Amino acid sequence: MISVHEEERADKLAALAKKKLHKYQSKKVNQTDGLEQDNIRLKERLFNSENQIELMQHEIQSLKQRNKELKSLLTRDDAELRFLDHQASEAYEREERAIYNDFRHKIIDLKERYKGDSAELCSGCMGELIEI
Repeated sequence: MISVHEEERADKLAALAKKKLHKYQSKKVNQTDGLEQDNIRLKERLFNSENQIELMQHEIQSLKQRNKELKSLLTRDDAELRFLDHQASEAYEREERAIYNDFRHKIIDLKERYKGDSAELCSGCMGELIEI
């Protein structure tokens, strides 16, 4: 037969085991809740990253399209230009001549200012030529 003392000891051990089990279960619940929160945060970050990737891909496609358009404009021959009327054609030619004359005057001005042979003048000249 079980004595009173053994019975009390068994009750204390059972209470201690219950307490440890409860502590373990609540710890697991807290860990699970924490993991679920981490999982939710990671899913949100993944979703945001995927959205950013989509936006970047769209931007890349847009830039590629603009690049193609610019290449076609730069490689196009002036003979291909078609104007709707004579005034537009004359305005284009005037603008083209003005740009050419402005550039020619800048080159002539640079040549006149930097006719000297010194290295100092030459380095200043190269800097301005690079800007043009």
